Amino acid sequence: MQTPGLFEAILGSIPQHLCVVNESGEIEWVNAAWAEFARSNSGTAQATESNYVDVCDRAAALGDKDALAVGAGIASVIADEVTSFEYEYPCHSPTTERWFLMRVSPLLGDGPRLVVISHENITQRRRAEKRLRELAEQDGLTGIANRRRLDAFLDGELRRAARLNQPVSIIMIDLDAFKEFNDRFGHSAGDDYLRETAKVVESFARRPSDLAARYGGEEFVVVLGNTTLAASEILAGKICEAVPATVDAPVPVTVSAGVASCHPTEAHDADDLLEHADQAMYDAKRAGGNRVGVYR
Repeated sequence: MQTPGLFEAILGSIPQHLCVVNESGEIEWVNAAWAEFARSNSGTAQATESNYVDVCDRAAALGDKDALAVGAGIASVIADEVTSFEYEYPCHSPTTERWFLMRVSPLLGDGPRLVVISHENITQRRRAEKRLRELAEQDGLTGIANRRRLDAFLDGELRRAARLNQPVSIIMIDLDAFKEFNDRFGHSAGDDYLRETAKVVESFARRPSDLAARYGGEEFVVVLGNTTLAASEILAGKICEAVPATVDAPVPVTVSAGVASCHPTEAHDADDLLEHADQAMYDAKRAGGNRVGVYR
């Protein structure tokens, strides 16, 4: 049973793309999966006379960082500098996103040094990992960003603003008398109101430097990159008007908002900015609610 033909058939049935290269990087053998993938993707090593390392070097010379890393990894295994090499890389088609895991290891045995290269499609795994990251940063009730995502985004936005010498503003939003709404109409109606409020709030975070997040309970936060205090105060007023006017509910729930801003020349971190916006928001609530407070 142990015949060369059997081993060839086994290797040919493996879904991973396999090839064997010699010490010069020339491809000595490919399995059926490799050949089929090569036929459908121009620009890859397509035949046994191709040199895999040369293909990587040419792509690296054109600025392909993945090709640079892969070429160096293969060369290090060929030179016996490392026992193996692994690398995850994108190989997107015009219509779909694809990811592969490359493994490189020496082919054990007598004779000239040969190296086995395998490529495994890990697109489904990468999609699952991406979805898990999204869920970890998404509020379970409203679907917008959660506190974890907010903290990371705000820290990044403050660093970006410092580099570009731009202001960053925060709007803290709270639903007025929301406990009474819940007590009167039930938590299911309250959850619906929070979900619809989140949609309205998120509609005001339109730029890449903006983010709408649920801060906790019935509180929401909008981060506004490169936005002055005056501009964010105007936007906060629009949000206060839009929520009770847009959200369909048995009775409208008004909104109080607090606005705070900082400039890179000022020594404020994310916690300071959030605290200032929170203070301004509670000033608005103490003044009767349904208004905007500003931290100055």
